[in-house]
Amino acid sequence: MKIEYKQSYIKIATSILLMVLFSYASIGQRGDMRERIKEKIKVEKIGYITSELDLSSDEATKFWPVYNEYEAKKESNREQLQDLYNKDQSDAGQSLNQYLKLKEEEYLIEKTYIEKFKKVLPPKKVLKLLTSEKKFKEELIKKVKQRMRKDRDF
Repeated sequence: MKIEYKQSYIKIATSILLMVLFSYASIGQRGDMRERIKEKIKVEKIGYITSELDLSSDEATKFWPVYNEYEAKKESNREQLQDLYNKDQSDAGQSLNQYLKLKEEEYLIEKTYIEKFKKVLPPKKVLKLLTSEKKFKEELIKKVKQRMRKDRDF
């Protein structure tokens, strides 16, 4: 019982520390509102995933660098897709080929990182990560819709 309490305390302390560090970094940056929103979402996602996966301090130390690398690669791929969507579609054939290439790359990123995650976490937690990311996105979309309704009502 005492060990569980200590592990729980360490997880909570780690989560709070991460949130404070990311919050402090975002306060120091008086940049674009979009960047501040992205940072806030990132902090919430870190807390959510940490809680959902119930990471030990050893697991967290190994997991977060790999996860941050994964997120950076996914973000780069998303930005390229977004650029493609915003691009003049005069050569639709080339655009479709580029789209398929980016979607294939998206799949390969996920496949590669699932293998990397399995090296630092048990398979059950890797699967939980995938479902947790999906649930986080769903909750985020729900919050945005609620906020939009609330703003519209004023």
